[in-house]
Amino acid sequence: MDATLWIAQSKNELEQITQMAASFYQMANLQINPTKSIFATNAKPTSITFLNSTLNSIPNNQPFKYLGCWFTLNNKQTHTIKLIQEEAFQLINTANTKNIIDKQITYIINTVIILILEYRIYNIILLKTICN
Repeated sequence: MDATLWIAQSKNELEQITQMAASFYQMANLQINPTKSIFATNAKPTSITFLNSTLNSIPNNQPFKYLGCWFTLNNKQTHTIKLIQEEAFQLINTANTKNIIDKQITYIINTVIILILEYRIYNIILLKTICN
């Protein structure tokens, strides 16, 4: 049950959706871990109950990952860019520890690292200074 996204216009509507989902999970005998769920809202900080667990809304500036892309509710990209940069440095450091020839690292950069980073920044716009 990965990558489920529920969008509602009100808290009551969201509660109805989660109750219906919980009923379906029980009927289908699916095991769901509600502690791995993220509750994001642009309304005042609140909480909802999902599968007997209370989910508190995340702060507007806290990045969250959905389908491999990073998002924030306030649409500020500072935290997201920092996370992507950290991932890039981690990939580079991992590649630096390997005893491989230049053609191999070129292949890894072009077919793995660049594609991962391209996917991560799919939903944001980077300034030229950050790209450099």
